Amino acid sequence: MTDNPTTSTANPSTRIWDIPAGVWALGFVSLLMDVSSEMIHALLPVYLVSVLGTSMATVGVIEGVAEANGLDHQNLFRRDLRLAGQAQVCWP
Repeated sequence: MTDNPTTSTANPSTRIWDIPAGVWALGFVSLLMDVSSEMIHALLPVYLVSVLGTSMATVGVIEGVAEANGLDHQNLFRRDLRLAGQAQVCWP
């Protein structure tokens, strides 16, 4: 068997520590940001009702507007991608 530098026979569990420390730090920060975002999203209706005194109907309207806004942006983005793909096919 020849020594090829592109193939590794190392144990996969030891290769995980070859990842640079900066990548580990960014991954950990990203995890914490995602967890905090999910916590805020889950606690926001409770805060609106208990502290600010809004009704459940108002919370429902806020959630509905936010959901519709997210869906609208997804559909616009997909449409733009389709148009860009058609432009590439039609105009080389």
